[in-house]
Amino acid sequence: MSSSQWLRLLKNVGIWQGSFTQFSPDGVLVKNTPTELILESFNDNKTLKLTLNRLDSNEPHHVNEFTYINRNNFLF
Repeated sequence: MSSSQWLRLLKNVGIWQGSFTQFSPDGVLVKNTPTELILESFNDNKTLKLTLNRLDSNEPHHVNEFTYINRNNFLF
């Protein structure tokens, strides 16, 4: 991972709101789940914690902590 990718990712620290939307194969809206993603920086910007909260769901929060970006991570 290049340090420039990590620095770009750090610019996105904060709370992001959006949704996951599911459509049927014929394009009919099935479900819209409001979502909050929290990206936090720790350890002098050497660790990032990503928490995904589906706001109207009983699903547990998804939490991932990482210290580098590997080739399996796709960021956009």
